[in-house]
Formats: sequence, C-alpha cells, structure tokens
Amino acid sequence: MRRGSVIPLLCIVAFACAPQPSQDFVDRDRNVFRGDLANQPIRPVRQSIELRIDPAQEEFTGAVMIDLEVEQDVESFTFHGDQMDFGRHEMEGPGGPISIDLTALDNGLVRATPDRPLEPGRYLMALDFSRPFETTASGLYRMSAGEDAYLFTQFEPTDARRAFPCWDEPSFKIPFRVTLRVPEGLTALSNTPVDSRNTSDGWDIIEFAETPPLPSYLLAIAVGPFDRLPMDGLSVPGAIYAPRGQGSLGAIAAEITPPILAALEQWFERPYPFAKLDFVAVPEFWPGAMENPGLVTWADNLLLLDPERASALQRRQLITVTAHELAHMWFGDLVTLAWWDDLWLNESLTTWMTDVVVQRVHPELRVDVTSASAADGVMSADARPSTRAIRQEVVEATDIMQDLMLPFQKGQRVLAMVERWIGEEAFRSGVLDYVARHAWGNAVGEDLWQALDAASGEQVSSVLASFLEQPGLPLIRVEPEPGGRLRLRQQRFTTFGVELEPQLWVVPVGLKYETAEGIREHTVVLDGPTASVNLGDDVEWVLPDADSWGYYRWSVPDEMMRRLAGDDHQALAERERIGFLSNAYALLTAGALGGGDYLALLADYAEDPEPEVMTNVVDSLGRVRTAFVADDLRQDYAAWVRTSLGPVLDRVGMTGQAGEEPAIAVLRPRLIRILGLDGRDPEVRRFCDQTARSFMRDPESVDPGVVGVALQVAARDGDRSRVDACLLYTSDAADEGVNG
Repeated sequence: MRRGSVIPLLCIVAFACAPQPSQDFVDRDRNVFRGDLANQPIRPVRQSIELRIDPAQEEFTGAVMIDLEVEQDVESFTFHGDQMDFGRHEMEGPGGPISIDLTALDNGLVRATPDRPLEPGRYLMALDFSRPFETTASGLYRMSAGEDAYLFTQFEPTDARRAFPCWDEPSFKIPFRVTLRVPEGLTALSNTPVDSRNTSDGWDIIEFAETPPLPSYLLAIAVGPFDRLPMDGLSVPGAIYAPRGQGSLGAIAAEITPPILAALEQWFERPYPFAKLDFVAVPEFWPGAMENPGLVTWADNLLLLDPERASALQRRQLITVTAHELAHMWFGDLVTLAWWDDLWLNESLTTWMTDVVVQRVHPELRVDVTSASAADGVMSADARPSTRAIRQEVVEATDIMQDLMLPFQKGQRVLAMVERWIGEEAFRSGVLDYVARHAWGNAVGEDLWQALDAASGEQVSSVLASFLEQPGLPLIRVEPEPGGRLRLRQQRFTTFGVELEPQLWVVPVGLKYETAEGIREHTVVLDGPTASVNLGDDVEWVLPDADSWGYYRWSVPDEMMRRLAGDDHQALAERERIGFLSNAYALLTAGALGGGDYLALLADYAEDPEPEVMTNVVDSLGRVRTAFVADDLRQDYAAWVRTSLGPVLDRVGMTGQAGEEPAIAVLRPRLIRILGLDGRDPEVRRFCDQTARSFMRDPESVDPGVVGVALQVAARDGDRSRVDACLLYTSDAADEGVNG
C-alpha cells in the first residue's frame, strides 16, 4: 500500500505445498483476533464469488462456493463473514449432502457446525448471503462522484470479510474466481481479465478469469461509469479508469508507468506476475493507493493530474507512488507475508525497491541523494519512549496499521544499510532467492534473513533481528585513542531529558576518513558495547556514516565536527553532507550539540552549491527558529536570513523554468517562504504580493510551483480577501494532491 504474462493457474496441490507459517514468532497465541483459523484442520483451497451489486442500491446479495480440504476429523470450524444475513448454507462431501448450522461470533467470525463430523477429504461449502454496502472507504462500499454512483473495495487488512464469506487471513492464499452482476452499461473491474460477458433482464453478467493464489485482502472490485484510457507499452494489457469526464487526466500516469514496470521486470529477472495491469482512480481514497494485483486503486488526486498544470512535486509523487505500488506486485502479491507481524516484509522491501527503480528510470529526481534525510522523521520518533519495535505480535486488528512509519521508513533504511554493508550484488542475489523460493506462497521475516545470510556469507540475520525486533536506534560515539586507534561506543539514542532502558544492536558502522594518503573507507560490525579499530595515526577526520545509509546517530569530538562542517565538508559526497546536517539536528535535540554551535554549522553549509543540500539547510532553519530566535533577535535573524539565503534565491529565481532540475522546484518555495516570512525580504514580499493579485484575477496565470507559498506570505500582511484566497487555494491544493 501507500499503498503480467498469463501465469498458469496453480492447482490445489501447489497451494498445499506453498510455504506456511512455521516460525515460533508467528505461532504465538492470537485467539482474540485470529480465531484459530490457521490452527484448524480444515482449509480453503479454491473459492468462487458471485455478487449482484448496484451502486444505486444500499445493499447487495451474493453467493460463494468454497472448496475445502479437511485433514482430520472436524466437529465444527470457523470462517469470516461479518454482519451477513445467510440464506442457503450447505456442504457436500464424500458421503453426500451435509446440513450445517451457522452462528455469528465476534470479530466477523462465523462458526459452522455440520450435522455430523467431517472426516478427512474434500468438501464443497455453498453460502448465499446479503449485506448492506459500506459507506466509508473499507470493505465493499458505495459512493458518489458528481451525479454518478460508484462501488469500490478496500480489503486490507481485514475487510474482505465485510464483502463475502472467506478465510480472511493472509496465510490462506488461494485462487479466486469472481463473477459480477451489475446494471447494464456500467463498467465492472476486478483483478483479472474478463472471461465472459452476457446480458439478461437489464443486468450485465461478467465472469472474470480465475486469479493465481491470492490472500483475500488483495481482491478488488470497482463498478461505475468510468472513462478508460489505455496504457500502451506495458508487457500486459492495461488501462487507467477514471470517474466519468476525468479520463484525460490519466495521461501522465499512462506515460510514466510502462518504463517503471519494465525496470522492475528487469531487476527481478521475471515478468510481471499477473495477466493485466489496470489503475482505477477512487475519490476520497484514504490509503492513497493499494497494490491489488491487476487492479491498483488510487486516490484520484494522486493519479489524475492536469498535464498543463501539474507541478514538479506532483509529478515526482506520482512517479514514486507508481514505483511503490508496482514493486508490491512482487513484494506482497507474489510473495505474501504469513501474518501481520511481518507487515514490514511487504512495506520495507517495497519502499527500498521504490528508490532503486526511481533512480534507474528517473535519475533526474536524484532519490539517491534526497533519500539521505528520508528517515529523519521515523528516527526522531524512534528516540521517544513511546516507540515500538517494527516486528511484534499482532493480536488485534487495530494493531496492524499502528506506527506505519516503522515498516515503511525504518525498515527501508535498515535494509539499505545492510545492502551497503554486504554489497549490491549479494543483496540482490539474496532477495531474488527469497522471491523464487516463496513465489505464490507466504513468507516470514526469517526467510529473507536466511537468504541474505546465504548470499553474503555474513550474519545479516543478527543485524536485522537487532533493528527489527526491538525499538529505538543506537548512537555511535567515536573516541580517538593513542596509537592511531579509534574506540567506537554504542548506546541507545534518546531526546534530551529522556531516560530509556539500555539496549545494544549489531551495527555495520561505515567509516569514511582522511589520511595523508587520501580518503578511505572501512566497515566495522559493532556487536557489543564497544569496539576498537586502527585506522592509522594520521587520521584528519572520521565520518562514522559513510554514504549516509546507517540507521543510527553518531558523534565525533568537537574539533572533528568543525572540520566536517568547515573546509573539509566538500570532501563529503552530497548525500553525506545532507546526512551530516540531519545528524547535527538530532544531536541538538539530544542535548549533545549547543544551539550556537548548530547554527554555526548551518552557516558553514549556507553556500553549498547543491539544491538538495540547501533544501536541508532551509528546513533545518525552520525547525530551530521558534526555539532560538526570541523577539528581540528577530531583526538580526532576518538580516542573517537575507544575507545567507538571498543569493541562493537569486541563483534559482522566483519562478520555474522549463527543463530545470526537479530539486530546484523543491527548493524554490522553501526559499520564498523563509525569505518572505522570516527574512522580511522586500523584493520577495513584492513578488508574493503580485503573485497573489494575479491569482485572485486569474488562477491559471501563476506558476503552480510557487503560488501556494506566495499566497501564504502575502496573506500575513493582507486583508481578508488575501486570507480567503490563501485558504481557498490550500483547500483546492489538498484536493488536487499539491505539495509545497
């Protein structure tokens, strides 16, 4: 979430042989939530679903046929079917028809009690049911867009049970066949291509091809009067579906998607795993995007962009989310987590792969540089007492989506740290082996760890366990010792004034250092409280996070810190300079760096030629202004801002230029905001005033990349009309997915 070539359908035997959860970590007692479905000696092996659904109505009807395999005698069993009115409910087995009684339980569970015990063998359960549509974006829900009514689904994590009876847990990964009866003339979509279509008594009957093995949470349905825009250049058929009248707004997505998919197919050395690839735009879609195979659901303000008005930030966001959702086709869809404890397997791998593929297809976005500070937010949160481990037991449905920054951002950064340590080739080899071993089945965290261990010859599992199964992050201190040695010490990193239980990690510490012979690198795996390393007696400085991929904070002696911020900082790569600034702010919050020293470091970086570095400088100033700039210092601070940042804005200009670097488009509004508000720069304020006036006369006449911030600056000294214009723009920008 934000969320191919025709694959022969796997038979029942293939599913039975697929990897099943076997680790102690996923076998803990989860009776409150799981209802013991995974421990029952009965399991589904195939399911057909038929729904009669009309967006104009308030409820729907349906029928399911579920093939079951009974492994030992069963007197009763449970499945999921939340708030359903059942009609026909019966079974048939080796001995003929079987009557069953159904009893509704908590958590959407239903107990089925046959009129006689079920002996081992194959059975078929048939259920008819009815249910109201949901009206929020979960389950099978109805909504309106303009004058039209639509139906959509969102099943992750536990809402398929609110659409049809099923085994609604990710370890039950089976083929599904979906048939929809919808009012004649409406478009109906699901995960697979249409097998057949008929019309009877004003209803279209659409039968979709059987899916490969999928968990129930990845099934998807959309019904309504959609516009269709083909996506040409894919390795499979594909199209973008949008609410009526909005189809042309999918043009940018249709253009960027084929090369992203091709890059993923090349990296994985296997084709896209599913038979088609459609995107559907969903109004007011809270997840942002969802990786349903063959039918990715998108928030309409992310997917549908006006080609004439889309900003660089909107395009970048569309590219990034597209790469993320398509990477999920392998991480999550082809290989699925066995239980929600390992949500990080879906999201951490996918977020890591997002950067890989975006860098390959769109190097102009420079995610290899900008990602240096991407984990700052989660690292800050991870230093608090309330933080949690990425990987922990999930016993309630509400546990699944808590602290999503952890699997998305912490997990991604930890994987990137491991990749830098063992090397890109070994990391890729391990991941490809993991995918090959568990394709069309389920996996647990240890499956990935062991594959990386085998591919690298290193104890990757020890590193990953220490970072994923306990909360927090380490602080690595570098202390010079006599004889050219360095002492590395680790302790738990916390914000100032907070005391937490001590912890230790297994940390691959990347050291970059300068000697008389030049700049060198060395990695030390710190697996205890301290370690000593000999780099030589002529070391000028040490950067304890080479390439800035580490998921840890670091500190060096004051003199060395000043060298890294002064003339020597140009010896650091651009990404490392961004990492240096991010780490300096973290030390400030921990009380390990004084406010004056921190501002002096920022001043040293204020003339950096790279826009990505300057963006970090500007953002850093915004974070500390409130704490350090008292009222009596505001004039002096404003002068400092104008002197330090005015020349930077002069270089980039106050309006966007055709063909400029995307990083410039990110930096420009930040500079305008800080110079206009904090620096009180008269030229910038005049520009914002003129832009606001132009916007109020003709919103289409102004640069979309700066109009939001220009209105903010102008509204500070403006009348009520300026404030209203700013509020209106902010509301419209949120609807259209505008950032910045």
